[in-house]
Amino acid sequence: MMTRRQQYDALWLEAEALHQQFDPCHFANGVCAEGERDGCCGCEGHVPGRPCRQRSLGCKLHICHDVGKRLPYFAEALKRLRAEARRRGFSVELFSTFEEPATSSG
Repeated sequence: MMTRRQQYDALWLEAEALHQQFDPCHFANGVCAEGERDGCCGCEGHVPGRPCRQRSLGCKLHICHDVGKRLPYFAEALKRLRAEARRRGFSVELFSTFEEPATSSG
C-alpha cells in the first residue's frame, strides 16, 4: 500500500509526464506560447531546463484557458488527475505542496 506521500508523488509524476509529452506551454526565451513571461502562474517550473522550485501538484495540474482549448486531450487528462487528487484529499491550488493530514489529539 502506498503512503500518502507516495500517492501525491505518483500523481505529480503522472502530470509531469503529460507535460513532457505535450509540451503545452512551448516556452522560448522565458515566454510561453500565449505570450506570458514565466507562464500563466508566474513560475519557471514549466520552462524546459528550469526545474520547479517546489513539487506542487496544484501547479502541475494547472493550465491556462488557451492551452486547454488548443490541447483538449491534454486538458481532459489533467482534469481526470485533478479529480483523482481531490478524491484522495490533496490540494490542487496553485503553489500548494504536500501536507500530511492533521491528526486529532485525544
